[in-house]
Amino acid sequence: MNEEEIDKKIKESWEARNSNPTSDGQKEASWKKFQAERFPQQKPKKWYYGIAASFLVIAATLTGVFFQKNKLATTNTSAYQIIENPTTHIKTIFLPDSSKVNLAANAQLSFPENFKTHRNVELKGEAVFEVKKDSAHPFTVKSQLTTTRVLGTIFKVKNLSVKHTEVNLYEGSVQLQVEGRDKNWIIAPGEVFVLKNDAIDIESFELFKEFKEAPLKDFVTYIQKNYGFQLVFPHDISNKKITLKLNRQEPLEHIVAIVAQLYQYSYQKSNTDQKIYFAINN
Repeated sequence: MNEEEIDKKIKESWEARNSNPTSDGQKEASWKKFQAERFPQQKPKKWYYGIAASFLVIAATLTGVFFQKNKLATTNTSAYQIIENPTTHIKTIFLPDSSKVNLAANAQLSFPENFKTHRNVELKGEAVFEVKKDSAHPFTVKSQLTTTRVLGTIFKVKNLSVKHTEVNLYEGSVQLQVEGRDKNWIIAPGEVFVLKNDAIDIESFELFKEFKEAPLKDFVTYIQKNYGFQLVFPHDISNKKITLKLNRQEPLEHIVAIVAQLYQYSYQKSNTDQKIYFAINN
């Protein structure tokens, strides 16, 4: 039964109950009274659904605005990877472009997720970088007020305070910039760039570390301080001497192999406890 048929039946019911209306005005008043008595919830029900529909439209609109705001915030926020070294020894990491970083204790390094095309890192603390050469994508290190720009080299950046940064170059060449200054500085291997309390100086340092009949225990201390590994020998070394000249950024694997050959040892490297164990060859 459709709506028109329902209205017709209701009308007939009303006319049967009011068979003698005296005027059109009385007839209309009687009809309205009959509607109110017979269907008291009809009008409030329509009002309720109207308000509910309006509320849903408003809620959907606000949700759309909120979603758009969140979407824009996510899109405009650059994603960075952060690597920290909370330990007391050096931590070796490899960046997505295969560049190697020896991260000192309590240092932090951050870089963008699209690092291979934007080789920009930010350093807090101290680290030695061995940068993979890529002339199309220069490598930059932001550290406090200085920015070091390279193509491929080995260098160390060290933050001693907000206004004291040092950059040591071991191989290749780097260009340095200081925040708020127009001049660029280029240093060569064996030079250290020093920014301290707004003063800039370029000094020389020895590229090699030389041991001449030095106590072997001094050599062990040097390795632990600069590479983070402890050398463990199979016997007392208090009377042992060593003569050796090393590049200050000589790979640890090369150094260990030389020592093993000098003393006719075999060795095993343990990354778990940061130790290298030497043993007497049979």
